[in-house]
Amino acid sequence: MYTTKLDPAEISALTDRLLIARSNNLKQILEIEHRLETVSMKDGVEFLNDSKATEPTSTLYSLSCMDKPVVWLLSCVLGFEDLSELRGMVSGKVKAIFYMGDTNDLLVEDFVTEVDLVQQCGSMEELVAEAFEYANEGETILFSPATPSSELFGNYRKRGEEFRKCVMAL
Repeated sequence: MYTTKLDPAEISALTDRLLIARSNNLKQILEIEHRLETVSMKDGVEFLNDSKATEPTSTLYSLSCMDKPVVWLLSCVLGFEDLSELRGMVSGKVKAIFYMGDTNDLLVEDFVTEVDLVQQCGSMEELVAEAFEYANEGETILFSPATPSSELFGNYRKRGEEFRKCVMAL
């Protein structure tokens, strides 16, 4: 005869194993290069590299992790025109948006009424410099593109490395 009942000691041991496994998985996720990676802290402004966020759902998660006001940096890719699922999160977390790439007003038009500033930039250097000039002490600059890498960078790794390089050059 089989039973599905576990005694309290077995439940406790199983719970401990599950909590350890979850902790190890979260640690591995947070150690992924270009995924919510802390690049630098400059003048009280934290720079996070989330270049691996190549679609809106990843950026949604990243924004949900933020506990300070956010200056969000994203990439616009021609043909990718819907970030509307981020609108609710943006209105509660983001104070400004800086974006680079193809001029793509459709991509950011959902956010114009949700934030204080939406600004297009022509290069990664300009994107980082303008965001840093705008940000205040105690805020986070989050580079979480929410779109695939463009031809300009080739992949999220190169894009993330360029972001790091520009932050370190400030």
